[in-house]
Formats: sequence, C-alpha cells, structure tokens
Amino acid sequence: MKKEFTEVQKLISAFSELAGVGCTLTKEDFSPIIDVNSCGSACPMCSCREEYKRKCRSVHEYAAIQAERFGGKYLYFCLAGFMFCIMPIIRDDIYEYLLAGPCKATEQEDYSPGNVIADDTELYDSMMNYAGTLSLVAPDRINKIVDIMELVRRGIGDIYNQKRMTEVKIQLSREIGDFIQEQKSRLISESDSACQYPYDREKQLTYAIMSGNKEEAGRLLNEILGYIFLKYENNLDSLKVKAMELTVLISRAAMNIGSGYDETYQMSLSEMKNFFEIQNFDEVCVEVTSILHKFKKDTFMYGSAKHADILNKAIKYMKQNYMHKISLEDVANHVYISPSYMSKIFKDEMKTSFSNCLNQIRIEKSCVLLLNEELSLSEIAELVGFVDQSYFNKIFKKQTNATPKKYREQNGLI
Repeated sequence: MKKEFTEVQKLISAFSELAGVGCTLTKEDFSPIIDVNSCGSACPMCSCREEYKRKCRSVHEYAAIQAERFGGKYLYFCLAGFMFCIMPIIRDDIYEYLLAGPCKATEQEDYSPGNVIADDTELYDSMMNYAGTLSLVAPDRINKIVDIMELVRRGIGDIYNQKRMTEVKIQLSREIGDFIQEQKSRLISESDSACQYPYDREKQLTYAIMSGNKEEAGRLLNEILGYIFLKYENNLDSLKVKAMELTVLISRAAMNIGSGYDETYQMSLSEMKNFFEIQNFDEVCVEVTSILHKFKKDTFMYGSAKHADILNKAIKYMKQNYMHKISLEDVANHVYISPSYMSKIFKDEMKTSFSNCLNQIRIEKSCVLLLNEELSLSEIAELVGFVDQSYFNKIFKKQTNATPKKYREQNGLI
C-alpha cells in the first residue's frame, strides 16, 4: 500500500511541476488523498467561510458528474473564476477524482473574483492577491495539459490495476483451486456428473446478473472457471474459446437488463481481442472475472432492490425517451408489468414517484443544455420533454433552487 501511494504521489508531483498547475487526487466525497500545490486551504474564498466552501465543492461535484457523462474529462470554472479539469478514476468499484487546477484563463489585470464577494473589500483584495500567484494557462496550452493529465490518470489506473490484479489472482487461485479439488475428489469417487459441463451454472449466472446479485454471480463464475481450468489445463486455445463464450453470456445478460447495446457489444469485442494476446491460464481467468466489474455500474445499479432487473430496464428506457411524451403506462409496457405495479416499485424501492423520477432526468439534461447560450429557454424546455415552459421553470427551480435563467447566468455554478 505504501509503495502504491508513493508511486501515485510521484506521478502527480511530476505532472504538477511540468504543467505548472496544482493537482489533487480525492476520494469520492472529495476529501484529498494526495494534494500537490492545489487551492486547498490557500484560496481565501474557501478558507474564509463555510458557505463558500460548500458552494465551491458543489461545483466540483457537478463537474464530476459531467466528466462521467462526457468522455471522462471536464473543464470548468470554480466559484472564484479559476479553471479546473477533473477526471474520474475507478478503484475497486469506487470513484476517485483527479483534479488539475486552479489556474487563470485570463491575464491578472482582466481577472475578477466575480459579484459573489464584490461587497467584501478585504476578501476581494485577498482573492486578487491569490490570483496573482497562480499560473496563466493560455488556450493553446489547455489541451496539452489535459492530454498529459490523461496519461497521468492512465498511469494511476495501471498502478491500481497491478495491485488489484495480484489480489484477484490470489483469490481466484484459492477459489478455483478449491473447486478443482472438489471435482477431482468426485472423479475418484466415480461420479459421472463431475465430468459434465455445468450448464445449470450458466443459467444461474445469467439470472444472478439479471437480478443484480453480484456476489452470487461472482461465485458461480468461479465455479464455471474451475471446471474450464480442470478440463482444458493443457490446452490454452480451448480455454480461450470457453472464456470468450462466457464473455458473450455475461454481455447478453447485461443487455437484457438495460446495459446499452453499443457499449456492451464494443466491450465484448475488446475482451475477445485481449484473449488472443494472453499467454497463460491465470490471466484468462482474471480477464473474465474483470468483466463483471466493468459491467457493475449499469448491471448492478439497483442490486439491493428487490426488482433490480425491472428498475434497470425502466430507468434505461426513460433516459432514452425523456425528450418525448412518455407515461407510466409506456414504461410499464416496456418492462411487461401493470402500471399500478410499476408505480408501486418506484414508490417502495426508489422512494419517489414515476413523474418525479422522469422530471429529475429531464432537469439533469436541461442543466447541460443551459450552458449553450444559443438555445432559448423555450427551446430547451421542449428539447427535454416539457411542453409548457412555465412548468419547466417551476420544476427546475424546485430541483435546483434556481430558475433556468439564473442557472445560465451563473454558468451552472449553483
């Protein structure tokens, strides 16, 4: 653990020095893990009042969501008008965030902390002085810094994956080894069933994935891998073929509960290409097991819910059709249950109503569109599925505590 931390710290420190900007690795709650020359407690606005600190943190949280939606990176401005870039890193199925910044996008004489502290002369002067210590990042440098930051993120991911790979190998070896010994014992006892491919386990694995039971899915996958390892321990090519079949089975199960077809299909192709390059048995087993982790966000999104498969399909359908006039009946028909039962599932397991859930999806989409000043408010309302702009304004304010106009004026910093 100490070695891993040191390697990550070296990467972040080197990036910060070369790029001339601060860099922070944070936990999912934005508490820092490694902090090199970032604003931290140095920014007068954040260290001055808890109110500003909370608002600034909400900006970073919003940026994190946008980064996950738009290709894994997002450039934005904090409450004080400084530029940041954020990139998510997944570690053991938990998000961490890599932040680069703060830096200035304008010359010092053109910088202004904004109207939020205009009446506080002392704080205003402190912010101007602090801004003078930050680097100016010209537009032609921004993309280069982001490109280097991407390499740093990959490097951190490789460090994490190397450690995780070792842990997974040890755990897999133990579980698969136990299964192999059990099968060999049954063979000695002349049990014919020990030689049969566990097709029943494949069916159970599919059901476990579709019902969101990650632990059971992992256990069943290890049993199937144990059989394959025993059966094809002297034939790596045959092992790869069976592993590919498992990849397709897991992919189809994921698609059946709402995982996007394009994403699932591309991931499946990627896994198959990897199999051709693997040269030992352990790596094949680890590769197949990792598929479950890669599908986790969509496949097991509502894993603790009783109707996980229904909720996954319903939410997926709503996110694909929010711009149209869709009803509870439409969603219920899509998942083949009655509207009253669909309504009960939303109320009992998501603690909200269908209409509230749909409005939340629509407002989230509108927040992105509001950053485009070429679109009018009425156009945005229509694009996200609201027929009446006044109703859109009402729902938007209810969910964000600001009007769409105010949200746009503040550039999303609400």
